[in-house]
Amino acid sequence: MDYLSRYVLLADAHAFDVANAKAKQDLIHGIIPVKEYKKLLDQEERLELLRN
Repeated sequence: MDYLSRYVLLADAHAFDVANAKAKQDLIHGIIPVKEYKKLLDQEERLELLRN
């Protein structure tokens, strides 16, 4: 298990709030593609399922 996954499993449900806000800003400004943004959200959702 990588460090980020371990952190998320041990953190509260709001661990990704800041990162998600930044990613959404990047998406709005065209810095990252929609596909990459969706991938980020999907990964977060999978990790959340592991937490529960």
